[in-house]
Amino acid sequence: LDDPTLETLIGHHIGPAVSGALAARPAPGAAAAVTSFGIERAAPRVSVILSTEGDGADLDIHMARWSTDRDFAAAEIVIVAPRAVGERLAVRLKKQAAFYGQGGRLVLTHDTLDACDAIEIGVAHARADRLLFLAESVFSQAPGWLSRLEADLARHPGAGAVSPTLLYEDFSIHFAGLSQVEEPGASVDRLRRFSGYPRHWLTETEVTPVHAIAIECCLVPRESFTAIGGFSREFTDATYKALDFSRRLGAAGRPCLW
Repeated sequence: LDDPTLETLIGHHIGPAVSGALAARPAPGAAAAVTSFGIERAAPRVSVILSTEGDGADLDIHMARWSTDRDFAAAEIVIVAPRAVGERLAVRLKKQAAFYGQGGRLVLTHDTLDACDAIEIGVAHARADRLLFLAESVFSQAPGWLSRLEADLARHPGAGAVSPTLLYEDFSIHFAGLSQVEEPGASVDRLRRFSGYPRHWLTETEVTPVHAIAIECCLVPRESFTAIGGFSREFTDATYKALDFSRRLGAAGRPCLW
């Protein structure tokens, strides 16, 4: 491990070999089961694709907030979860959706997938032309944020995706775009602009092109997702799949926005 040529060996030989092997893996495949819950939207404006690894304990918080936000009145909810929690989750979702006036589909997978693979399966079961990727741990502070993201895309024809600012629980910055990615060996977390800083460090007031979106919360036109073939299979970590997804959008002339 102290050999000075080790990094060269990894970059030139081991890395490409592993990446090639990963790329040869099959796609996530078909869902184990799909069940509908709540109100069926005839022509959804947005498909909210939310992946959960646990038992979906916080989904009722999302449902409650969506029920008081008119942006979600024409949205369908596509929840992707492992089959192991499917039975309990399906029962809970049907009760919550009926109470909060929401509806969509629960897509169960054979195995526990990372966020990007779960999103891939969710997209296959989504019907709207605009896709909102959302992590279960991301909550809105106020209604109306989805329509603002939609307006941002409308004002920037050809944009590949748009993400809002994401904050930690103490209101410090989690995501406000990504810095230049040319720095060798820099981790994605280190490249996040102002990560951990108080939110008053953000002075921009206009939509800004950035190098990457936050996969935890982003609005993506379906045509952009389809045009680049979704997420790459060459990475094992969802963080790098998301970064690669953003860079391929940019390379295809579809800039990411924050």
